[in-house]
Amino acid sequence: MKDLPAKLGPFLKRRWFEEHEFDDIARAALKKHGLVPKVPEPVDIELFVDMEFGFGYEFHDLGEDCLGLMYFGEKGPKSLLVHSKLDAPENPQVNRLCRSTLAHECGHGLLHADLFVELWEHKKRTNGFEDSRRLITWRERNENVEGGLTRNSPDWWEYQADRMISALLLPVYPLRAALREWGHEPESMKATGAWADSTLHRLVRDTFQVSLAVARIRLERLYGEREV
Repeated sequence: MKDLPAKLGPFLKRRWFEEHEFDDIARAALKKHGLVPKVPEPVDIELFVDMEFGFGYEFHDLGEDCLGLMYFGEKGPKSLLVHSKLDAPENPQVNRLCRSTLAHECGHGLLHADLFVELWEHKKRTNGFEDSRRLITWRERNENVEGGLTRNSPDWWEYQADRMISALLLPVYPLRAALREWGHEPESMKATGAWADSTLHRLVRDTFQVSLAVARIRLERLYGEREV
């Protein structure tokens, strides 16, 4: 991780992560709370929110194109809101989108909290405002969740939070264990092209309760030809 001069965006500086650092940060955070799955199963992202930040999340009507929102204050994250249309645990597709939204917002809390605090303090000094919230909300991208941005996108902080979706919901080692259970050696996935198998994408989706897009992009990042 390093900080660079800010040319675009709301922050006073631009943060840069190497690609492996997203997994490193997610693994350390999950391990701290004992939430790395010991067998291939969904990460308890709801419990992670509570254990990592000291608060849960609430459902609210956030408007047409905002799925999630994390508020930051003088000391860091304060609360997490999720659109009320995602409050449908009986609907697998909606529930998976809710889990991705939680992981994305957790990404901001893990990667950018000090940037928001710095911004909060700056705004307080210059404008006297009393609270700091996400300046850019996570918007639906035609089902391109975690795939619509690149690390060089102008809204780089959103790309980074998107990267934490799979890092938190599809940890590398439980995913590798699942692949072996299904007869795939991770080391040969690239050579065989098995990462592109739509049946495998569905297995990952159903086992870890992620969207099909997140499952596909995760396998493509790890074993395919996807450029970051």
